[in-house]
Amino acid sequence: DLASGDGGSLEGWGLEICAEPCATPCVITCPPNLTFNNTAGTCGAVVNFNVTSSGDCGTVTATPASGSVFPVGTTTVNVTSSTTPAQNCSFTVTVNDNEPPTASNVNSNYQCPALVPPPNNAVITDEADNCGVPTVTFQPGMTTNNGGLGCPASPLIITRYYRVEDAAGNFIHATHTLTIVDNTPPVLTCPAAITVCAGAVPPPDITLVTGVSDNCGSTVTVTHQGDVNNCPGCVNTPYTITRTYRATDYCGNFAECTQIITVNPFPQVDPVANLTYCAGVSVPSIVFTSSTPGATFTWSRTVPTPDIGLGSTGGTGNVPSFTSTNTGTVPITATFSVVASFTNNGVTCTGAPIQFTLTVMPIPTVNIVPNQTVCHNQPTAAVVFSGAVPGTIFNWTNNTPSIGLAASGTGNIGSFIAQNPGAVPVT
Repeated sequence: DLASGDGGSLEGWGLEICAEPCATPCVITCPPNLTFNNTAGTCGAVVNFNVTSSGDCGTVTATPASGSVFPVGTTTVNVTSSTTPAQNCSFTVTVNDNEPPTASNVNSNYQCPALVPPPNNAVITDEADNCGVPTVTFQPGMTTNNGGLGCPASPLIITRYYRVEDAAGNFIHATHTLTIVDNTPPVLTCPAAITVCAGAVPPPDITLVTGVSDNCGSTVTVTHQGDVNNCPGCVNTPYTITRTYRATDYCGNFAECTQIITVNPFPQVDPVANLTYCAGVSVPSIVFTSSTPGATFTWSRTVPTPDIGLGSTGGTGNVPSFTSTNTGTVPITATFSVVASFTNNGVTCTGAPIQFTLTVMPIPTVNIVPNQTVCHNQPTAAVVFSGAVPGTIFNWTNNTPSIGLAASGTGNIGSFIAQNPGAVPVT
């Protein structure tokens, strides 16, 4: 220690004598602990670092090496030299996962509130994360409801929130938006088509509408919307009434159906004048007509004594022709009653009857009048005609007016002065 000049004492001293020049001691210096964020889209990060060394260290090896991909979490890097004795140091590399997971929002549409399913984590189907599969958790306290009625004019919109969270605590909220709009009309079935006679059209009756229902089970209101007549004022021909009913649900959606009502006319027989015929003549067919096309006719008659010569006392269609008879001495009369009917769709409507008479007059006869022979300028006896038929009017003719009597006349022949100035009788 004298060489140092401090005048102190020397307790120990060593001297290394090398065969060759002495090696510089190896000194390895590790960097401080390192922290990185993950590389986007991966569950780790490429980390580069520097390890310094001095002296004779041989080969310095870091495990894992600089430039390696370090997983999320903390990894210890061990550094050692190849010299003997080896020199060592270590440090940590921490990779933090700061990348949130991903998930798509979901939209669903429903017709009715009752069809909306309960919350279900499985509704989020594409959740993903750079470090494994994240968890999905429904967040009930975040649900919103716009208070809509669930109708086209007021949709009901419910928004549910699901927390999508990875193992590092990174999270996002994915939404499930449920839109409820009932735009489906209700259903209904109208009464079946009917056919009635004029004046018998039933009033509208909503209780006859059946099968009324709504897809959402809401109350359905049935109303009568009106009747449309395809032939106002028609009297002699059928016409139809289209009756419309409507079913309306809570949202104002509606459907309509129609009932067809066919109205048949009451046909009337055109008037027939009273008829009079002499006995023994051909009576033509009595043809009935009506202002209603397609009307059919049914007739009947009274039967006088003696009868008029018509064999039938009633029938359908026209009265057939016949030969009139009257074997009595007074006129005989049959009263005919006729009705018209119209049938359509299996419903027959019959109008009011009309009546007319057919009278058959008896054939009058003249009782035999005795011949007279009188002299010139002498009065004849009055001739009084008679017959079996009361009220008979007698018409006579004289083929020899020179006898003092007119050539013709009506009624009885009064007495007259016969004339014949010639030499032979005249008749």
